[in-house]
Amino acid sequence: MLTLRAKRIVGLVGAGLAVAAAAGAWLVLATPGFYARTEPIGADHPAKVLFNERVVNGVGNVLLDKSGRTPLDLVITEEMINARLAKFLEETRTRGPGSARVPARRDFAEATPGSPRRVACGDAPGLMLRRGRGYAPRPIALAVEAPETLLAVGPELKNAVCLVRASEAFVSQHIGDLKHPLAADYFEKTVEKMERLLEIRPKVLAHDLHPAYYSTRYARRRAEEEGLRLVGVQHHHAHIASVMAEHGLEGDLIGLAMDGTGYGTDGTVWGGEILRASPARFERLGHLACVALPGGDAAVEHPVRTAWAFLLEAYGPEEAERRLVGRLAETRSKDRRIWADMVAKGVSAPRACGLGRLFDAASVLAGVSAENTYEGQAAIELEAAAGDADDDVPPYAFAIADAPAGGGGWVIDTVPIIRGVVADVEAGLDAAFISARFHASVAAMLRAAARRAREETKLERIALTGGCFANARLARLLAAALEADGFEVYLHRDV
Repeated sequence: MLTLRAKRIVGLVGAGLAVAAAAGAWLVLATPGFYARTEPIGADHPAKVLFNERVVNGVGNVLLDKSGRTPLDLVITEEMINARLAKFLEETRTRGPGSARVPARRDFAEATPGSPRRVACGDAPGLMLRRGRGYAPRPIALAVEAPETLLAVGPELKNAVCLVRASEAFVSQHIGDLKHPLAADYFEKTVEKMERLLEIRPKVLAHDLHPAYYSTRYARRRAEEEGLRLVGVQHHHAHIASVMAEHGLEGDLIGLAMDGTGYGTDGTVWGGEILRASPARFERLGHLACVALPGGDAAVEHPVRTAWAFLLEAYGPEEAERRLVGRLAETRSKDRRIWADMVAKGVSAPRACGLGRLFDAASVLAGVSAENTYEGQAAIELEAAAGDADDDVPPYAFAIADAPAGGGGWVIDTVPIIRGVVADVEAGLDAAFISARFHASVAAMLRAAARRAREETKLERIALTGGCFANARLARLLAAALEADGFEVYLHRDV
């Protein structure tokens, strides 16, 4: 870890570069083979930057950019470093003669990131957060041999691809966010390189159901050009199937797929899913209740919007205005009126049921975080806020309602949890206790969902998957509770 003060250009650090601009500006780290990222700093407060395995950055998707939201770009050549440094210095108006020239020791032939892990349940080596050096494209042995060669092109965010031949699955390194041209180009180059090096020509292309994803459009275009067969795969089913594949499991099990968003078979946004699944098929048993996201993707970047939508669900517009706790109290009444109007009219406010959005809302209401400047920031900071707080805290209330007339599985009502968080904040309880209690509540809620699923299916095996289980506190609490209930619990190891 490197500690610098923001006073001047510092120069080379080891094999890379660290630049500290004027006070209150940005610290820049750019190293061949590592991610370049920015960190806001002040004149008298040191900025600490971890070169590559910065777990709190999730997937490491940050460029040299003041916005902090620019996508994946691995720095692998001297030219890339100089181009980004020159742009940064020009934008911050600190550029001097020759200051943008940085000699690198060598270029890297392949943009492959590291492979950080996180131990959540004491089962070293733990969960792999991002597959990269040392693992990609090492094959994963499959329990069943594939009848045809296959390429799975992955989702839009945190993309990776997988080639399958016979009983081996070759998973690529982390690629990134395909909304951005650099990552999309890297995606296509990775596919071409893997097919060439592994000598695999796919006959089947598997893609996410979302029609607008770059990976889906790539699969459809290539299938038409080359006469390949297409297979659409639901996002959360893919999560569960990947756990089954790496553990060599066959037959049916219960899957808890908990993340932010994924395209559902009904065209709506899924994200908090309880499924009965096998590698080939699934049934939606239940899910979290949906909440509106004012502004869609903007609500993901600015979780104060999501927190306000939850407050509207919990109290209604008038009472919600009297319950402005945590970081929501920093928002403007004008903005809240606009967001409430979007929710009421259903305009640019898609409804979603992702567990990640519940974490966002709780983080805002507990006063922990108001922005997602990197993916999962609000949830990560909420987990960190719990610190060493006791696990044995009373959970907030929740409810499970029977499936509505239209089907779609039973629904877990999370509004009581939001009311509990608000009540604790109003009572003056600290963020550590509230965070611990929130995590205990989510674990209790999912434990109850698993028990209900077992009653309906008579299945004892359960898979925990999705980005929410990168949360070590949640994974530890839930896995222990499920094992105490007699479940056979499976989590990710190498995927």
